[in-house]
Amino acid sequence: FLYFIGREIRSMAAAADDANPQGERVVDATNRGIDDLDLGVWIAFTGATCFARTALQHPFVLACARRQACEDLARVSSWALLRDFRRAHGGSWRVMYRGFPALAFGMVTSEIVYMWAYEWLRNPSGPSPLAQIAPSVDGAPSSHFLDASAGFAADASTTIGQVPFFFIANRQMCAGLGSAR
Repeated sequence: FLYFIGREIRSMAAAADDANPQGERVVDATNRGIDDLDLGVWIAFTGATCFARTALQHPFVLACARRQACEDLARVSSWALLRDFRRAHGGSWRVMYRGFPALAFGMVTSEIVYMWAYEWLRNPSGPSPLAQIAPSVDGAPSSHFLDASAGFAADASTTIGQVPFFFIANRQMCAGLGSAR
């Protein structure tokens, strides 16, 4: 299945090259590299979207963390838990974001590091160490190998940095429950 998708994408890229009579390089999703990006804008956009996503889902992350920390809450729905938690703290929405600063910092930082590492490692024409060891397909490093290996390596590089922030956020979200005191 992936073979056919890759073949189709390569044929679309070839058609785009044929459609350009001046011989200029056409940049699209199949051949874009880190060199084609405005890094400042790209990092800002990545950070902003990650922050927004984390802010939107944080109340449910809070509910899940509290349900996992307390057996009594295991059978309560997330909506009911959030409603009761908010009422118990004076109706403030601020309490719904307990642990958010640590979680947001860890998420945004790891997302930026992940995306940068992934783009840098998958760049076949750059100084990527993966390009040196990638199997060759038609005289160029295998894009499937580069994409998969870059994803694994980028994920490993961010896990080390984000886990401490998740521990801090989880501790803050579960404050006042059982062993989290």
